[in-house]
Amino acid sequence: MITPKSILDMVDYWLNHPVNGKYGSDFGAPLYDLLMVPLDARVADSFLIKMKKDLPILSELSSDQLALYSQSEGFETVRIYLRIMDLNIDLNQVADKLSKSVTGETYDINAS
Repeated sequence: MITPKSILDMVDYWLNHPVNGKYGSDFGAPLYDLLMVPLDARVADSFLIKMKKDLPILSELSSDQLALYSQSEGFETVRIYLRIMDLNIDLNQVADKLSKSVTGETYDINAS
């Protein structure tokens, strides 16, 4: 049986996987395509279409239950939220968490 919690778990899993993160599949959230574009870009529809393609159960939700909205903070900052049922997810925080989880060696290209 699919419960609201299982849907939220699916969305959490999807948000934490970049596009093409699985071999042979374009499954994953295009967060940076959404967040790293000019503020007047129209990308919300393509984000939701990709989300519904990867997680078909979301096609059953109404536009009141699944939506993206933004909130301006200051001159050049916009926070983007994903609304699923009664939960609002800050996509900026998800992207920050993902960027901090990337680890590896760093190199100084100017070193001699």
